[in-house]
Amino acid sequence: VAEHVIAWSETDGGAVIENMGFPLDYPVSKEPGHWVPTSPIRQQQFPLLPNWGKVRTFAMPNGATCGLPPPPAYSEDKNSEFFKEANEVYETVNHLDPEQRAIARFWSDDPMLSPTPPGHWIFIVWQIIEKDNVPMDRAVEAFALLGVAVADGFIGCWDAKFKYDLIRPLTYINKQIDPKWQALLITPPFPEYPSGHSTQSGAAAVVLTHVFGDNYAFTDATHEADGLIPRKFASFWDAAEEAGISRLYGGIHFRSAIKYGLDQGRCIGEFSAKLKTRK
Repeated sequence: VAEHVIAWSETDGGAVIENMGFPLDYPVSKEPGHWVPTSPIRQQQFPLLPNWGKVRTFAMPNGATCGLPPPPAYSEDKNSEFFKEANEVYETVNHLDPEQRAIARFWSDDPMLSPTPPGHWIFIVWQIIEKDNVPMDRAVEAFALLGVAVADGFIGCWDAKFKYDLIRPLTYINKQIDPKWQALLITPPFPEYPSGHSTQSGAAAVVLTHVFGDNYAFTDATHEADGLIPRKFASFWDAAEEAGISRLYGGIHFRSAIKYGLDQGRCIGEFSAKLKTRK
């Protein structure tokens, strides 16, 4: 069985990764409004995993199934919706209160420094299982559906990211508002729209609500060992929405990317929740 699963996985379109996910031949657009590298690291002058949206999905038909409306049209006009969203990021980060700063740090989930965004949700489930003595069959169901949901979540998100190839707040704000401005969090090396954290958190919230029910309150202590205070949530959607808005507080996403990322996650999660796991 294991050999069959491994062989099947090697045909999913994501088995071979070039240059740690940063393909050197990717044609970075020079057109206004498109993604621009924000990292000084040479490898990250190309975006991470630009073809991940084409990887075979698990529950939804394909990466484009839960498509999104386009983001606000790129504009440098100060009266435009795009400028207003960028200015919101600028003003928000410049005036963060302690709670907003704590939220941004709590959900940062940086690669190599944390369990990562999907790993954060896996930690949440693990904590619930231990604290609430969740039966084995229900625990297995939760992990299985969550794994499918966040895997499909990133495939769908990456399909949209590279369809729209949108500029990051840092780049736009430095060019149009304040050349010295810096985001609170490190800007990831790939296009902005939609927010990956929002998409996968929305997908996670759908399947975990399916397994554990609405208004399932829990405490998340994922980062307690790193000195971050555990946070309490009234439901999985409460946590997902906080994860989404954390990206605005961190200065790495516009509001539209968060809103539509959560919507996309809901769509993707519903496909996962329909998988038959019970008799």
